[in-house]
Amino acid sequence: MKVKLATQTFSASTAHTLHFLRCDVKHPEFVESEATEKFCLIMNNCFDLNSRQKVAKVSSKQSINRNNVAKIRSNIQLYKTFISTLKDDSTCLLQTPKVLDRPAPKTYDNDIVDMHKISKTLRVSSTTSLDHDYITAY
Repeated sequence: MKVKLATQTFSASTAHTLHFLRCDVKHPEFVESEATEKFCLIMNNCFDLNSRQKVAKVSSKQSINRNNVAKIRSNIQLYKTFISTLKDDSTCLLQTPKVLDRPAPKTYDNDIVDMHKISKTLRVSSTTSLDHDYITAY
């Protein structure tokens, strides 16, 4: 799957649409869509995390800085936990031969969900006294 297509498919807009169809419209085919909504929101947030490189009004899109680093660390842990629990039948998705049309990653470190590297960068930057106002995620 191409990243551009994935970011459009697994977006907050998709999650909100699923929620609308399930809760407001009460469409029978979307009665059990809550897990898919959650998946779309988490993947959307993972993509946003990997593209934080600017000053933005929306906090989820702001570059990593001293004011939001603790929240981002907490979110990374939540995303890692969620992704590590995804299963195909009874097999953890991260252990399957193909994940997103690529060989199974040894860690969370891949093109799509590069949270492990970001997490390490945040640890290093918070323990050293570097002269920086923000950290870019790429």
